[in-house]
Amino acid sequence: MDFKKIRKNFSRFAAWVGINICSLIVKVIPANYLYAFAKNIAALAYFFAKKQRKIALDSLGIAFGKEKSSQEIEHIAKNCFMYIAKSAVELMFFFDKPQALRKRVQIQGRENLDKALAGGRGVILVSAHFGNFPLLLGRLAVDGYKVGGIMKPMHDARMEKIFFKKREKFGVRTIYSQPRNECVNNSIHALRNNELIFIPIDQNFGTGEYL
Repeated sequence: MDFKKIRKNFSRFAAWVGINICSLIVKVIPANYLYAFAKNIAALAYFFAKKQRKIALDSLGIAFGKEKSSQEIEHIAKNCFMYIAKSAVELMFFFDKPQALRKRVQIQGRENLDKALAGGRGVILVSAHFGNFPLLLGRLAVDGYKVGGIMKPMHDARMEKIFFKKREKFGVRTIYSQPRNECVNNSIHALRNNELIFIPIDQNFGTGEYL
């Protein structure tokens, strides 16, 4: 019996259940309680996600081990979990209330985007994983822009199905990074159709196999 595989499958199932429960909770709690809810989620994740916690602490230790104490490093790691949890509950909240994005998310420099689109060859948007950048895609889609994002498929098909449907509800088209030829063809087609294509430049898109 492959206990490693069983443990992995159980972890993915638990994550799927957790996402569904959190999504239901976010639908009913007032917006001003979102971050308090995220704080509790972050604390639970930091306690139970031992592998991710170790990766965070080890990485921060390599980066700051000579200038920060272990307590300071742990504080930074906990804050990382906190910011991820905040971004997650924001997404779940706005996934079900896309029109609320107009009040919460502002676009600066829209004239530059419109000028680029006037060329008729589409626009490539790039970002690293800074802040809650997926909200920008949703905001653009709500405003009527044709938006697509190059995404790496999640390992768990159930989780991927959840986020695919939510992106679709937002109006954000999903372009999977694998198979590679299909990704390239879909991206070129979208650009020729004068659409926006988002690429997270610090994402590991894999080696060429569909994960």
